Amino acid sequence: MIIKQWDFDENQINDDKFWHHYNGMRRLKDLQTVINYLKNESLKGKLVLLDASEGGPLMMGLTMLYPNDTLATINGVLAGP
Repeated sequence: MIIKQWDFDENQINDDKFWHHYNGMRRLKDLQTVINYLKNESLKGKLVLLDASEGGPLMMGLTMLYPNDTLATINGVLAGP
């Protein structure tokens, strides 16, 4: 899940705004917001974190930040043609 709050407004995409905010730290903070919400509101079990490509370091970081809430981390790599 990526929270894309900066890249579009209904039918228009603002490339400058998106690329200004699209970085690993922003994505990590967005994912932490979702996990913290789930923990505070409705998380009954454990997390399974799944990533592909550049998401690997983010998922490993989340695994270290939430070790007691993470059941598994699955790292995938997408291969090109």
